[in-house]
Amino acid sequence: MKKIVISLILTMNFAFAGDDIDGTKIPQYFAAALVQADLELDAETLVAWSSEVEGDELEVKFLNTQGLKVSYGCHVHEGEDEIECHEEGDVVSTGQEQEKDEEMTLEEMQEIHAKAMEKVIKRITREGSSESEITATKLWLHEDSDSDHDHGVNIWTKVNYNLNGTAKTRWVVCHEHGHSHSFSPVLRNSDEVKCHWSAEQNVEGEPEL
Repeated sequence: MKKIVISLILTMNFAFAGDDIDGTKIPQYFAAALVQADLELDAETLVAWSSEVEGDELEVKFLNTQGLKVSYGCHVHEGEDEIECHEEGDVVSTGQEQEKDEEMTLEEMQEIHAKAMEKVIKRITREGSSESEITATKLWLHEDSDSDHDHGVNIWTKVNYNLNGTAKTRWVVCHEHGHSHSFSPVLRNSDEVKCHWSAEQNVEGEPEL
């Protein structure tokens, strides 16, 4: 929880009331929602989340191992400079239960997601778009079902963005080569984590959020 709060404090300084949110602001609004989700679901049980820009608000949804989903609308009120996230509706049971290896911590999920996002941002910038044109992001965990590969748990990242007025989507899957069950405890210090592009037809395990 302490790391989540520190992250939130570091990112809230650049939020202003009435400003439309662009892709560069998604991380700071997401951090505010994560603090709330940690109180409601326990962040260490999360297996998926999504963020979608809706004008001056970011809609953030979280899914945990028990298949429970919680949604927040995050924005800055007029005359204030702090991001506030309001829970939208009740916690919903989706029936999408999923086991999660204890070694897969929230911190590791966020670090791998950041690696995937860096890959996406570099690619779309070369295309002529930019981070500010990102309209939605999504992360989820999925156990590798391909018996020909020894990747264990995959972390998927999906990014929606605009390119010259056209909506585009990119998918990235990250995993640690050579581990049949999960990521190793030294994941963030390892060069073994690889992130690959994926075509839509090869996407696996995307949950409904």
